[in-house]
Amino acid sequence: MKEKATDCWQFRRVVLAAFLIGPLAVLLCGNDVLAQDDGAWQTLPDMPVGKWEPGTVTLDDKLYIFGGYTLGVVSSKRSEIFDPADGSWTYPVLSRT
Repeated sequence: MKEKATDCWQFRRVVLAAFLIGPLAVLLCGNDVLAQDDGAWQTLPDMPVGKWEPGTVTLDDKLYIFGGYTLGVVSSKRSEIFDPADGSWTYPVLSRT
């Protein structure tokens, strides 16, 4: 008999929205969150730098944003962390050991 999986990915809520309109990319710094309980959209604080097609991951109730493209289709090496608990954007601190 198969056991039920306990360590599985689960979506909690949509945290970030990005838009591509027409043939040109439109960079937006704005973000919205969709609350699952009532289906209402809430505006979040702007990203420090607008970008499109970044990599994203959630970890420890924070949203990590990696790379993407900025104006002029320039590849971004920038990473940011969004904490929905207090609505703040910070930058990762890299440790050298």
